[in-house]
Amino acid sequence: MSRKGLLKWNASQLESIKRDLLFFEELYYDPYLLRLQTKLLKNTSKLLNYSNKIVDEIYANVDFLESKQILKKFELNDFKKGKLKLEKLSDFETNELLTTIKNYEFVHSSFLNKYNETVKLISSDYNKGFLEYINLLTDYDEFSDHHVRLSSVLLRKSTANILAIPLIHNLNEIKEAKKTQVIRLTISNLPIPDNVVSLDEILDFRRDSDNKRRYLGLINWINRISTTSLNLNEIEDELEFYTLEFENRMKIEKQKYKLSSIELILTVPLEIAENLIKINWSKIPKTIINIRKNKLDLMIGETKYLGKEMAYIVKSNEKFKK
Repeated sequence: MSRKGLLKWNASQLESIKRDLLFFEELYYDPYLLRLQTKLLKNTSKLLNYSNKIVDEIYANVDFLESKQILKKFELNDFKKGKLKLEKLSDFETNELLTTIKNYEFVHSSFLNKYNETVKLISSDYNKGFLEYINLLTDYDEFSDHHVRLSSVLLRKSTANILAIPLIHNLNEIKEAKKTQVIRLTISNLPIPDNVVSLDEILDFRRDSDNKRRYLGLINWINRISTTSLNLNEIEDELEFYTLEFENRMKIEKQKYKLSSIELILTVPLEIAENLIKINWSKIPKTIINIRKNKLDLMIGETKYLGKEMAYIVKSNEKFKK
């Protein structure tokens, strides 16, 4: 099953987008939300006499990720126009979808009404209108949460074999499947890379063959643990235990590797000199082979340690944690 994240572009998304890329194979966004958010940001920057740097960063990220075919469009308006074909829904799913649509339409209408009223207020009472306009950013967050929630439901029901997750921070009054909760928990344990880390570096990390294997090991754990009777708190305890256990074992093994390598390096000159004098060519490569063998043993050991399922989390934090 493919894992997709549905995002809403805003200032906080610029912070978390790199972490999202560490987990999701693809990300989706609605151009309507992007246009609305950037319009709000531009007008707010104008009111506060700030630069449009955030808007420029957002569009730069969108252009880059679209060029890599990692970021794709999913337009909610297509559903309204009847362009989306949904799979057959159960009565429960139908009611759930209708409730989600109803909530979205109410929040959407309320937001647009408040936006239009605020724009009018600025022209008649600038100071009062100014404060109301700044508050619109908070209102937008609430509306856009409902937008990506509905989009995630529609994406799941219109595309086979995917798990679509809305990337939102406010999870109040939202009931999610156990696997989705586990995924959110897992993502929270991944690092948010520093600003100096490029998106290309994140993608290179994901493309590495060893990291692909580690990632699939993590996904296998998520799939397995989501079907158990453990509650989310117990799953969190297991994730923390496995992560710390794997980190500790890797530290021990790395120390052993370093000591073995130092020992071998110190003996190399003596062995080579002695074997050159004795013209014993066969023993010269042996020391070099032993150095490589030590590194290979370390890599093999990683696949056997308790908590090996958390290798991707550990490696991600080693590479990108601030």
